[in-house]
Amino acid sequence: DPAPTSIYTLSLHDALPICLASSFYFLPKLVGRPLQSSYLALFVFWTLILFGTWVGIPAGATLPAWMPTLSNMAAMMMVVPAAAVVLMVVQTTRGAKTACGGGPLCYMKFGTGALALSVLLLAASGLPFVNRFTDFTWFGTAKLQLWVYGFFAMTLFGAVYYILPRVAGFELPAAKAVRVHFWCGVIGTLLFALPLAIGGVLQGVKLANPDIPFTDVTKATLMFFRLGTMGELLILAGNLLFLFNIGAVLVRYYLAVCRAACADLTAPLPTAEVKP
Repeated sequence: DPAPTSIYTLSLHDALPICLASSFYFLPKLVGRPLQSSYLALFVFWTLILFGTWVGIPAGATLPAWMPTLSNMAAMMMVVPAAAVVLMVVQTTRGAKTACGGGPLCYMKFGTGALALSVLLLAASGLPFVNRFTDFTWFGTAKLQLWVYGFFAMTLFGAVYYILPRVAGFELPAAKAVRVHFWCGVIGTLLFALPLAIGGVLQGVKLANPDIPFTDVTKATLMFFRLGTMGELLILAGNLLFLFNIGAVLVRYYLAVCRAACADLTAPLPTAEVKP
């Protein structure tokens, strides 16, 4: 089923510019220093345009052979802009006085790491001797999870946690929940994606052997599914904490708006002075 590859390509085209723009905008604000190497940022932009638009054509697609081959080569070349992004983040945050502490900066850093790991898996799946074992397995789901939640969602979580207190005019009611949400997201993403990546490779190797029954292949991946389920539960717990924090801020904000409106409505009308 090529659907996971199609979803991955769609998320690649939509999520990458948004999250990179968020990271390049918020990182200098969080660390208090300018973004290092604007020329490297332009290099990332143009290489993503060059290689990213070709990614996503599966090796077994019913297309001319040169198109899947070019797509696999583009997938491997995606390592170049991903490495440039990691280098920019390291150079920008190195020596900064601002501590991570589980705040928005941590979300941005983890998003960059998840991007690098996702692109490494993407590049590995572009190798012919690898994709023969990873196509049509849970390896693609692991790659997609790292991209969508590890990079896209975590980066935007950090952006929301930075923007919301400044828009509302007060700090988040549960600051510790931000750190707990971060660690739930980190552990949950890794616990969901990495076991599925390993299980996907094992699944592909067993599927390539015609002597192994399909039911045995399914049973061999059950442990990886259980670990992935634990990761999903941690992600769910973190998202519930995020929902609580956002809901608490909205309730507090609208209560303040209502109090201000009630104060204006109940204020005594000004009386005009009568001159004798």
